[in-house]
Amino acid sequence: MKKALKMILGLFVGAFMVVPFMGVNAEEYGLEALAKLAVEGGSLEIKAGDIIKVGEDVYVGDSEVALMNVIDGTATLTNKSGRIEIVLKGTAEVKGSKVIMQLPLQNSTLPIDLVVDEGSTLNVNGRMALPTGTKGSLVNNGTVNISGSLEVRADATYTGAGVNNLTGNLVIYGQINPLGTAKITLGEKGTVYSNADVTANLTYVKGFEAVSLETKVYSSITDVVGKQTFTNGYTTVKTEVEEPAEEVKDEEKVENEVKDEEKVENEVKDEVENPKTSDGIMLVSMALAVSTGLVIVARKKLA
Repeated sequence: MKKALKMILGLFVGAFMVVPFMGVNAEEYGLEALAKLAVEGGSLEIKAGDIIKVGEDVYVGDSEVALMNVIDGTATLTNKSGRIEIVLKGTAEVKGSKVIMQLPLQNSTLPIDLVVDEGSTLNVNGRMALPTGTKGSLVNNGTVNISGSLEVRADATYTGAGVNNLTGNLVIYGQINPLGTAKITLGEKGTVYSNADVTANLTYVKGFEAVSLETKVYSSITDVVGKQTFTNGYTTVKTEVEEPAEEVKDEEKVENEVKDEEKVENEVKDEVENPKTSDGIMLVSMALAVSTGLVIVARKKLA
């Protein structure tokens, strides 16, 4: 009997040890998969938990050096005429402190066009750059939340009809506006450094307004770009709302108003509770008036 119980318990323990690993189908892709994508074309779909890694370099995955980490949904890489389009359908984050949005291989660097699909979210919590040499692009048709920094270098673009929430830094290096018709909503601590005039693209969270930066200097995530002074710089401050002053009434005036109200209430109450008394008083008054008139008439006749 004891032996049978031990066997049953052993089966239960084994089952619980297996359960956490069931349904986990994370894949790891290496240089071969990327080379095939670069040379032969086609697509590569990355799911949450999947990794693209070449040597010690992690391109996709939960790493500080990765281009992004897919949290849920998918990111599909497609070779389009030598440019790698990454379409995010789900949620992903960028958390590294030095993320250049391009795909370096052994003998070449592939440009990246990052597309955030409708209903999808990209969280830029780290520091990311859309590079100039490969003319990187970010098209947002979903939601992009920037709490870290996003550098849009010269010739790179950041466009789309999606929602763009900025509580970190947006840095625009080129002289030409790279935002198109995209709207950037600045919240608390949201800051823009720009050499182009992008004021038409900026909106503000309710309760905040724009102020010009006194010092328009920003240090890039790469030493080659380094520290630069920008033509324009904006950040946000809380809007001061004046509360209407409350009327302060004199205590004696308030007391008299209360007494007058009580007097009116008592008169109305007496009228409602004693209607017969009121009618009687009116009848007596009328009778006295008639009697007085008769006496006056009688006196005149006697005279």
